[in-house]
Amino acid sequence: MNQDRQAEIIADYIKDPRYTQAVMINGEWGSGKTFFVENTLMSYLEEYIVVRYSLYGVQSSEQVINDIKNEMLKKVIEKSSFKKNNFTIPSKLIEITPNLFDVIWKRLGFETENIVTLINQIDYDKSKMIIIFDDLERTGMEIAEVLGVINSFVECQKLKVVIIANENEIGTSRISSNLPQKFSVALNSSLSLNSDNTSPMNRQDGDNTQNNRVYNYKELIERTRLLFSNDIIYNSIKEKLIGLTVTINADYARLYNELVTQYAKCSKDYLLQNEEIVIEILSGLQCQNLRTFIFAIISFDKIYEVINKLNSPEKSSLYLRVLGDELTNILKSILTISFLCKSGKLSSPTNIEDSSLWYLLRGVKKYQFVNDYIYYHELNMEEIINEVEGYIQTELRRHEKEDEKNSLSFYKLDSFAWVDYSDSEVILLSDQLYDELLNEKYDVSFFKYIVIFLLQLEYHFKDKKKFLKHVDNQYISLMEQFIRNHSLQEGQLELLKAFSDDKEFIEKYNLLILPLLTATKEKLSATGDDQIADLFKSENWANDFYTFCRNNHDSFLTSHCFLSSINMDLVRLSLKQASNGDIRRFSQAICLVYDFSNIRDYYQNDIPYLDNIIKILCEINENDTTDCTTRIVTKSAIDNLKNKLLLLTNQ
Repeated sequence: MNQDRQAEIIADYIKDPRYTQAVMINGEWGSGKTFFVENTLMSYLEEYIVVRYSLYGVQSSEQVINDIKNEMLKKVIEKSSFKKNNFTIPSKLIEITPNLFDVIWKRLGFETENIVTLINQIDYDKSKMIIIFDDLERTGMEIAEVLGVINSFVECQKLKVVIIANENEIGTSRISSNLPQKFSVALNSSLSLNSDNTSPMNRQDGDNTQNNRVYNYKELIERTRLLFSNDIIYNSIKEKLIGLTVTINADYARLYNELVTQYAKCSKDYLLQNEEIVIEILSGLQCQNLRTFIFAIISFDKIYEVINKLNSPEKSSLYLRVLGDELTNILKSILTISFLCKSGKLSSPTNIEDSSLWYLLRGVKKYQFVNDYIYYHELNMEEIINEVEGYIQTELRRHEKEDEKNSLSFYKLDSFAWVDYSDSEVILLSDQLYDELLNEKYDVSFFKYIVIFLLQLEYHFKDKKKFLKHVDNQYISLMEQFIRNHSLQEGQLELLKAFSDDKEFIEKYNLLILPLLTATKEKLSATGDDQIADLFKSENWANDFYTFCRNNHDSFLTSHCFLSSINMDLVRLSLKQASNGDIRRFSQAICLVYDFSNIRDYYQNDIPYLDNIIKILCEINENDTTDCTTRIVTKSAIDNLKNKLLLLTNQ
């Protein structure tokens, strides 16, 4: 229901003399309740005298009554253009010097100084007066007392009353009173706060161990809030006092233009053009606080003023488009972080990636300068410009690569896409593919699919392959050259493997790709040799070797090469000088790699190397100068390694 319709309903209720109860305008803090009353509801009640009063922090019913009566008197005099004994009462005088009432009333000839009596002596239509009580949930009085005062105006004075409140928070303003007693109640585990009614007192199994539960401070506060934040007295009195309740939600669609026009300066046009995006984000966040939205508008306006300096007609259309996309991402980030910050869901930017909160940020780009401004009001213009320019340049490079990718022949040939072209076009694309390989347009991740394409031509394009400028081995040679001239990619051997139920196809594939596998294995071996050589030179060589084996376990399996790639002279030298702990750790590393039954299928070439290591350990064990403790350690290592050797030799 839109707010105009809600205002009509409230106005009809107030204007109907048969309705004598108060109206409650309910809504979350910041949802625009007061704005709704001032800018929408009042337009339907122009003929009424309106007295507005905030209950925020008010401590006594006497204060409420006196304040309201004073306000009523001012409004009545203003509305009636009151004159008596040729003496006009300026309303401004009443506002500025209310303590002069005694003098004024005597000058006017009134016999009483009582405000109520004075009002009653003035002729006005009581049915045309409305008292609006705001901030009911923030009153400093007991709720029963303040509702009693309001009820006196409704029942005794027969006045129309509107109450503005966040019903969910009624009672919370006094939750901190009598905390020891409230904590005592909250600590009772027999009180179930769940809807499933599974508290110990309701269970029939006799298990009351929950009564001894210990709550941490956070849990205690939460239980106290759940038990005491909703005032029981309010809920019991509400039905008698309030006849109509209307809940106001933040109406962004209705207020958007007005709020943006009022609070945005540099970014006004941009925000007006992107209204749909903003409202969609606010709805997704379930943000009902207009103050948060206003805060986000101002924050974006500040940052937009800085970033918009990058906007120039001299820039390319692509640059300006990317800048526009970046502004949209920044806007989304500001709206989201503003909501998280103002709603208390994110106490600081340091825990922005906490798992409990991250779901709110999915799809929202993180900007450090956004966090810095929202939390610390820090606006470093140079850093913002540099960061955004960096994002734009990264995106421009991505576009360039995308354009380059679309121009490559591979994407027109891969996955049988080539059958969409004529024979002559396939020939031209194949020759183009060769030229692109020559110019290193592809890395290893493409090679498997290029080889598969060559085999597809062999199967389905054989009659026309003779018209290609280059044969298969020439393509393979270029790919092999690339591997030898460039650093290894992670899992490179796996990138080159193909899987199929067609054994004939796999055999032909493996034969064709063999030079690429060989070049990769040689590269892996050389890289491993260098790494291992450095390991054996370190002070903690045994632990480093163990870590290396653990981290490269899969690489050893893929290359079918472990001990056979290690310089045995380095091993011998290290073991001769090793501590007992080093010997134990070294043997554990070997056993870690050989920790499965069919190691013969992978590491048969390692047999002489493992045998050599066992012999080195035996030499140490049998040496007359070897410590007794070292003999124990070497004996254990020898036994373990011999068991692995048996698996390798399949004995």
